[in-house]
Amino acid sequence: MISPYNPRVAADGLEIIEVTPDPGERVWAHFQARDRDGGRLEIVGWALGQGIAATEVVVVADGDEAGSAQLAVDRPDVAEKFPDAPEASTSGFRLELAADGQGESQLDLYAVLEDESREPLGWILCRSHS
Repeated sequence: MISPYNPRVAADGLEIIEVTPDPGERVWAHFQARDRDGGRLEIVGWALGQGIAATEVVVVADGDEAGSAQLAVDRPDVAEKFPDAPEASTSGFRLELAADGQGESQLDLYAVLEDESREPLGWILCRSHS
């Protein structure tokens, strides 16, 4: 079983400034971000490809991949909303990141589709405090 949680960044304190879901044309999706103890950022949500399945979500910070999560979390609410999409029932994701360095960063979220292309999901603007 693939874990839906894959941290790749470590550090101190984090402030969420803005969360902007803005899915591209080939996906339906939604996500939210929450700050957690220890300066961690938790991102939870779901993504569903339109006409081609989405397989994972990646987070890119300053051009580098900061984390990823397989789409493997049960989402009965999404399955109910999209009954004709078999992958909707496990379209959820959860990942956790921690700040690295100081200053303001934009985290861009993408759905990775079965053809390995990426479709934007939106972004999170945050500030790290060391």
